[in-house]
Amino acid sequence: MAIIIHKIQNSNSSQTKSYGKWYPRVVNLKTIDLEGLCDHIAAHGSIYTPDVVTGVVKKFIGCIQELLLDSHKVRLDGIGTFYLKPRMKKGTDAKGNTVYGGAETKDELDLTNVEFTVGFTPDRSDNSKFVGPNISRSASRVSLASLNGTGSDDDDNGQQHGGGTSGSVEEQP
Repeated sequence: MAIIIHKIQNSNSSQTKSYGKWYPRVVNLKTIDLEGLCDHIAAHGSIYTPDVVTGVVKKFIGCIQELLLDSHKVRLDGIGTFYLKPRMKKGTDAKGNTVYGGAETKDELDLTNVEFTVGFTPDRSDNSKFVGPNISRSASRVSLASLNGTGSDDDDNGQQHGGGTSGSVEEQP
């Protein structure tokens, strides 16, 4: 297992501060869906089959939605907190786009025009596996150039820090 990194040079001359500089870009092999995640969990020696894990995870997701709709925040230790973010529709503009904003008075704030999106704040505690320093310490890194056999980059020294790939490698924007 390793994080595949592609080295990209900024070629946008309008970005004067970063033009010509090199930056790392993570190459995502694919996006894992719910079924894939449940299969992965089951493959970790679970006594439960993938279909049981899928049922539990789907119930978990449904319960988060239910709790949000009951005006609760949902905090998952080590991951983060989900919450609802309200916004009020004020109407549409000349192009037919929805316009959002505040009401001029308390009485004008019509609750039937309130829409919700789900907000998420990552857990930034020292226990979180997703805090930058924690995930960085756990990460093995490998350059895309060394995997593709196009040679190693000067600062890569040809080192691969574990991992490998199967199938095609596609860089995600």
